[in-house]
Amino acid sequence: MNRDPNVALVMLVLILVVGSVAAIVGALRADRANSRQAETARPVPAELIRDGEWSLVLDSAGASKVEVVKELRAITGLGIAEAKRLTDRTPATVLAGVDRSSAEVAHRLLTEAGATVRITKV
Repeated sequence: MNRDPNVALVMLVLILVVGSVAAIVGALRADRANSRQAETARPVPAELIRDGEWSLVLDSAGASKVEVVKELRAITGLGIAEAKRLTDRTPATVLAGVDRSSAEVAHRLLTEAGATVRITKV
């Protein structure tokens, strides 16, 4: 079996290049997955929501229901199923007994996500 050493060298280089590309693609996918996990909703710290006499009512989730669910989870600390139930059963009280500024912040976040919400006095 006489083989050309140049062919073997070319094959070895090709294998190394393909392996390197596969490693880079895998690393990029892992970075993308980590950045998605970092973007998941985190609950608003309880010390930022102060007691008061206002409530926030979700009237409609709008067209972008997924974004509204994400914001509801961030505001309330609910799980996905509970937040989705809130969007399905409108009108629903999202926050109750909070101060006006906390209700306004939550109102702004939900309206930016596409929801129809209103602030009412308890």
